[in-house]
Amino acid sequence: MVYILLQGIIMIWLIQEGFSDCGYHDLINSLESQNIEYHMIRSLPFGGGIEELDINLDKDNTMYYGGMSLSIYAKEHGWKAYFMNDNFTVNKWKEHYGAELLNYDTVVDTLENIVPVDDEFFIRPLEDTKTFNGQVISKEEFLYWRNKVLNIPSDCYRTIDKDTLVAMASLKNILVEYRFFVVNDKIITCCEYKRAETVWYYPEVCQYVIEYVKRIISTWSPALAYCIDIAELENGELKV
Repeated sequence: MVYILLQGIIMIWLIQEGFSDCGYHDLINSLESQNIEYHMIRSLPFGGGIEELDINLDKDNTMYYGGMSLSIYAKEHGWKAYFMNDNFTVNKWKEHYGAELLNYDTVVDTLENIVPVDDEFFIRPLEDTKTFNGQVISKEEFLYWRNKVLNIPSDCYRTIDKDTLVAMASLKNILVEYRFFVVNDKIITCCEYKRAETVWYYPEVCQYVIEYVKRIISTWSPALAYCIDIAELENGELKV
C-alpha cells in the first residue's frame, strides 16, 4: 500500500458515507488512483460520534471528509486534522477585519436574550459550526422559531439551546459573491459563485477583487489554510 505523506507523516483518510456531490466522488477517485488508504465511516445521529472501526487510528495521521458532526467529533477527540479553530467566529472576524467585514454591525448575544431591532435581518451562529443555517428571517418568524427551541425539553437531544451564542446583523444588498482559497497567505484558487440570487460558478475573477483579497489576507489570517468569501455590493464596495 502506498500512502500520502504530509510533512513526513503517513496520512490515512476517513470519509463519511452519504454524500453525492461531484467533489465527494472526485476525492474518492483521486485517493484510489494514487493508492492512498481510506475508510468509509458512518456518522451516528444525535451526537453519537462515528461507527466503531476495526482499525487502529492515530489522531496525528488521520484526515477526514464529512459533515459538521464529524468535525465536532474530531475536535472532541483531539484529531490533528480538525478543520476549525477559535478564530472561526464572527467576533474574531469583526476584531481583525473591522469595517471591511460585511456584517461589521453584528450584535452577539444568547439565543434567549438577543433582541431583534429590524423587521427583517440576518442571523447565524456565532461560531462557524452550522448548528443552524445562517439566514435572512423576519422578526415574526424568528420569535416563533426561538419559542419552539426554548420549549424543547431539557432531556431531549438538541444542537442549540437558550445559551447558544448567535450573531444578528442588518440586511445588505449584495450584487456578486466570490470565494477564495488561501494557503500560507497566498491565493491558491478563486471563482465567482453567486450573482444576485443565482448560484453559478465562473472561474474568472476581476483583478481589482484579487488585489482587494491580497490586501485583506496580508492583515490577518485565521488559519494556515482557509477560504474567504468576498461580497461586491451594489455601490461597488467590496467586503469580507
